[in-house]
Amino acid sequence: MIRVLASPERSLDALRAIVVARERAEHVTLVLRGCDSRAVFTIATVPHILRSTTDYDERRAAFDALANESLVIDGRPMKDYGAIDPRFVKTLRDAARCADAIEVASWTQWERVAPLLDLPYERASIAVERTEIPSIEIADRCDAIVVYAPEELPALVAFCVFALQEIHAPILVLGDTSLCSGMRFASEPAARGLGRARVIVVPGLDDPAVAISIAALDAALVAPFTSGIDEYCSGVARYAPWDRLSLLGAVQLALGAQRPRVHTIPVRARCDAFGLPTDGDLVTIVIRTYNRRAMFERAIASVAAQTYRSLEIVVVNDGSDPVDDIVERYPNARIVGNVTRQGAIPSLNVGLRAARGRWFGWLDDDDRLFPDHVARLVDALVHSGGVVAHADTLSEYFDRETDGSYRAYGYAVYLDGDVDRDTIHISDGIGPMSALLDRSVLTESGGFDEEFRHAEDWELWIRLARAHDFVHVRAVTAAYAIRDDASNMMQYGGEAMLHAMRRFVSLDDLRDRPILAAARRELIATMDRMGGRAGFTPPPLRF
Repeated sequence: MIRVLASPERSLDALRAIVVARERAEHVTLVLRGCDSRAVFTIATVPHILRSTTDYDERRAAFDALANESLVIDGRPMKDYGAIDPRFVKTLRDAARCADAIEVASWTQWERVAPLLDLPYERASIAVERTEIPSIEIADRCDAIVVYAPEELPALVAFCVFALQEIHAPILVLGDTSLCSGMRFASEPAARGLGRARVIVVPGLDDPAVAISIAALDAALVAPFTSGIDEYCSGVARYAPWDRLSLLGAVQLALGAQRPRVHTIPVRARCDAFGLPTDGDLVTIVIRTYNRRAMFERAIASVAAQTYRSLEIVVVNDGSDPVDDIVERYPNARIVGNVTRQGAIPSLNVGLRAARGRWFGWLDDDDRLFPDHVARLVDALVHSGGVVAHADTLSEYFDRETDGSYRAYGYAVYLDGDVDRDTIHISDGIGPMSALLDRSVLTESGGFDEEFRHAEDWELWIRLARAHDFVHVRAVTAAYAIRDDASNMMQYGGEAMLHAMRRFVSLDDLRDRPILAAARRELIATMDRMGGRAGFTPPPLRF
């Protein structure tokens, strides 16, 4: 199990690491931290307050304005700055969608993170890592307020030290004091400092691990409520990590409080990717290819790497350059070809007629599957008794290099919609490579409609939705390539797309659904103004 630590600011690095791990069939847990917008804003704002103020009273007024959300920064109210950058939020949400499991340090944290990232409860695990604290040299007199923050940001340390300036007791800081210039404090080696502690302040915002370990010492404990420490310990004085008076009051409370007691042992994260089937009814995956040898090589390798082994690969070479030498590397792959080019949809029917599996899926030569794709969808189909299942799709964005190759520069998850028999007429949120269906249902309904030159998958979803419910697996199991040279069919095939929309109307005019029909007419009018071409949403962040 790979564990990837992520905060909003580190979301792009986390997403890249998860995609790489998924390519290697490694199970990934995303460990979320730093998602409280007020706490994040506080960390960013403390250095500004310390730089822009000159005396104690001026600083105190600024910190109090921070607490009541009335602070003005460079002429703008803090509410203009307070939210986490939506680009970071979107990228972190996509990282969570791509991971096998999501780990937070407490339910307190989960209640803030889940709405922000639109995460389902079944993906959550609660766990913390117990940390080691130094051996303690017991002092003759335990008289100090100790800020124990050896791994925390200087802004958090400075916030705590400033809030404690009104306490008469000695203030010892075990952490980075680079922003504490002009404040009253002292530093000692950790062992000696903890030995003098009367009260220990642990300012970790969203991870109670250090506070849990500190709770074993014979000292009162103060920690932010955002850490979720109360889920693990009783007798802890808690404070709001953006309010200096809240911290001051918590320390005063702790001076007369009982010592804390640990009452809950943290658990390890669960990964629902374990236990997926590796064998069962045969699955056929069709890959259609036309003169994209390098891309095809990546696509077939991704299918061959499936953890579900009852699998055959049918390659339809649509009258293009030979790929036989690539196909021969894979014992479960065979090639069927069109002597002359027939086009994407007739080629797909060629693959369907050659298929032997109970379950059927397909992808183009520029797309790919993650190793658990088939296993997850087969598992969902078997347990639901359904005939069509789909997962979510990662969009991969590529720049074209001067040598003609492509380099990935971003990721995003956009194809992740649910399907019902109404909305499917006006919105297609399924990546075709992310679906798996009962082959008999497809063949009995006539296969793919060759009157279409584009959007054959959308037509199929509309047709199937008339009689069947779709099973949605909320996991990213496939990747769709978007290239900046406009070589995607969605970008250059505008007339084919408009032809498809007109055929949708001829197949079902929705005369008994006037509101739905009006919404579709508006969609077609919008697409007509765009020449039928799709305007792809760019990734929130670039590598």
